[in-house]
This record gives sequence, structure tokens and C-alpha cells, in this order.
Amino acid sequence: MAHSPTYRFLNLEHGWPLFQRQGLEIADDGSLYLARLPHLAPVGSDLLPLPGIEGPVGIGADECGNVYIADAARHRILQLKACADDLEPLPCLRGPGTRPGELHSPRGVAVGANRRLYIADSRNARIVVIDLNTQQLRAIWDGLPDSPFAEPWDLAVDRRGRVYVADPGSLSTDGARAGGSLRRFDARGRADTAFAAALAAQDVRPLSPAGVTVALLPDENEERLLVLDAQPARLLAYHLDGQYDPAATHTWSRAVGQFGSAGSVAFANGVLYVSDPGAQRVLAFDTTGAFLGVVGDAPVTAAGLGVDCHGRLLIHPGGAAAVRRALELPLFATCGTFLAGPFKAFTDPTNWQRLRIKCD
Repeated sequence: MAHSPTYRFLNLEHGWPLFQRQGLEIADDGSLYLARLPHLAPVGSDLLPLPGIEGPVGIGADECGNVYIADAARHRILQLKACADDLEPLPCLRGPGTRPGELHSPRGVAVGANRRLYIADSRNARIVVIDLNTQQLRAIWDGLPDSPFAEPWDLAVDRRGRVYVADPGSLSTDGARAGGSLRRFDARGRADTAFAAALAAQDVRPLSPAGVTVALLPDENEERLLVLDAQPARLLAYHLDGQYDPAATHTWSRAVGQFGSAGSVAFANGVLYVSDPGAQRVLAFDTTGAFLGVVGDAPVTAAGLGVDCHGRLLIHPGGAAAVRRALELPLFATCGTFLAGPFKAFTDPTNWQRLRIKCD
């Protein structure tokens, strides 16, 4: 009589039923590894506390490795040069004030084409554009004549140099926000009306966008726009033409959770980073939505997230703490788990086994 095996071989090629994992990465050959996470180190001097501030505070980087940090408490932009450890104020900018060259509570920071630095000058309800080569003011964007900015918070730039502005809207007396918008501009500050129309025509659109980032999906080599909506707290994904992407939204929807206040998002090398201000942590997810782990080996206050030219994570503390920058050498998740099933057995009887691995 032929022996009937009591086991079934499982493999990644045919797919494992309802495969779920946490703290693990899958290599090209199907091997499982503990997830690699950024190893953070403090850089620069401490920033002033920002009492009562809500939502993200920006951090950005250029192709030379220089980092630009919004200092909302002192109404200025700080620069951390690639080979330095000290923060320096960016010249020709001061505040608070409303005149050209003056800032009031700047938040979002992003570097675009031709070394243009875009600053979300939040309390002045405008975007300030600086030429990093000359340190000169190049432009001020006030939005559209019939639809000015309310309080722009965050900025992102895609590969074509187009600038996305997340504006959560005006704050009312009951603590809610109204009139939020997500807008796109070309490098010269001309509003993209086709993008606005496409976004407005979607059944799902951001109501109070607090954060925005551009994610390059490695499998598709195509960018997605990820928007962190504050009211309600959710993460929405769109194609760059403004079309809602329900599949990508579903994949990363678990990343946001229910925050007491709006967090911040960043994307680099196939990893989505989401700050959880209430729990003082930064969470990492891969492109399948799998949870990789908590960034850092200690509580991390993150009011803003960014990525440098090498794909390393940058964290703006938003208060009296040093800026954090990821080192080249990563940390690894301390624990990884996966769960698959249920499986259907085609032999009777079947003895199911349990495999448990503990290793150093």
C-alpha cells in the first residue's frame, strides 16, 4: 500500500492562504528575515518647545545631503549640512512677520527641481519659494484668487517637480477644521486645475489633509500620492492624476489607526513610516501593508518625518529635543511572527504540526 503523507508542502509561488506577518521581511528566494529598521542618532541642537501645536512640522533634504528643518517656534528654517552636526539658520529669512522674507510659524519643507526650497508659511497662509543656490526669495504663492490657502501644513514634490500642498483648513471655535484642500502646482506656482477637478470628482477625497508624501512603488515603478487626513484620521492613496486608489488605500489603511492628533508620513525604499504622536513612536510598514516594527529602541516624539537623499529617515521632534537621523547600520526587529491558514487537507486522517523557532 502506498504511504499517504499527512503533510502538505507550502510555498510562496502558489501563495499561502491568508498569510500574515509582522516584524519580518521576505527575500527574493522566499526566505524570512527579521525586518530591518532605522537606527536613530541625535543630531543638531535642541529646538524650542512648541506648546499646543497640532499636526506635522516639516523636514526635508536636497540631493547634496543637506537637511532643512522648520523651526516654527522661532519662525525660521534651520539647515543641517551633510557633514555637520550643528543646525544653522537659513539666511535671509526671519520672523514673525508678513513681509517678503519673513515667516510666521513655518511647517512644511520640501526641496524640488533646480534646488528650490518650498516652505509652508502656515500662519501667513502662503508658500514661500527660496533659491538654495543664491539664498534669495524667488516667489510667494497665495493659492488661487478665489480660493486662498487657509493654513498650509505639509508639502511634497514628485519626480516631475510638481508640488503638492496639504491644507487642513481653518480652525473653528469648536476645535474642528473646515475648508481643507489638497492642491498641486507646477514649479512656477501655477495651480493644476485638472488635478483639482479630478480630486473633487472622487467619491473619496481628503476633507482635512494634514500630511502628504509621494511614494514610489518599487514593483510598479509608479508614484502614488499618500494623504494623511486629520478629520477623520485615515490614510488615503491616489494616482498622481487625482484618481482614488482603493487597493493602495486598503493596503495601508491599517497604518494610521486612531490618533488623538494628526501624525506625519514619509516613504522611502519601499517602507512607509507613520508617526503616532500619542504613543511617542514611529511605525514602519512595507508595500504590502505588513507591520515591520517600531522605529528606534526608545520612545520617539515625532512631529514631522522626512527622508534624505540616501533614503534615510529623518525625524523632527517638534519640541525640546534633538533632530533624529537614521544611521547607515540598521537595527533589526526583536520579534517576528507569521500566520497562515486555514489549510484544507486532502488526506484523512491528517496530523497537523506546530513549528516554533527561538533563535539568537
